Amino acid sequence: MAYLTQIDTQTSTDVNLATVLLVSTFTNTTRIREVFVNVFADQLAGGGAYICTVKVQRAGAGTAYTIKSESRTLSAETEVGFAFGPITINATDVLTVYLLGQAGDTTTPDVIVDVNEELPTELSTVATEAYAADGAAATPVQLLYMIWAMLAEANASGTTITVKKIDGSTTAMTFTIDSATAPATITRAS
Repeated sequence: MAYLTQIDTQTSTDVNLATVLLVSTFTNTTRIREVFVNVFADQLAGGGAYICTVKVQRAGAGTAYTIKSESRTLSAETEVGFAFGPITINATDVLTVYLLGQAGDTTTPDVIVDVNEELPTELSTVATEAYAADGAAATPVQLLYMIWAMLAEANASGTTITVKKIDGSTTAMTFTIDSATAPATITRAS
């Protein structure tokens, strides 16, 4: 499961769209990402084509490559929206968005540009600590907690190994080893 999270938004009011206007610049400062770009414009003159273009400049220098460009023709409408994605950008890439309107779009148009990133739910929220029962299938989150617990804190007493939860005192799992002095096998007991 994944969801979108907004990583940038830019709003421009009372702009001139009679000529091509740069309405958003986003510099990716982290890692490779798949992003989605939404562009909303309102208070438009309408009565013609509106063109929105998304470009990516690799490493923030040199040629800005046109990734996607769309045209929408409006008749009586005074608002338009564009949705682009997914677009892959590398660390240090610069993503720019341009919008071109009609000759009458010189003073009132407002533009909002949202840049969103798709993130797996498990990687973006704190997961509730949980452990699969012995012999049961485990979720990815349960597996991560089980691995962490095994590596973080365990106590051996005779042929029993007790693994603790994050709090360091509550038992998460127990294991049985075949020998207290020279173990060769380990089996989950609970």
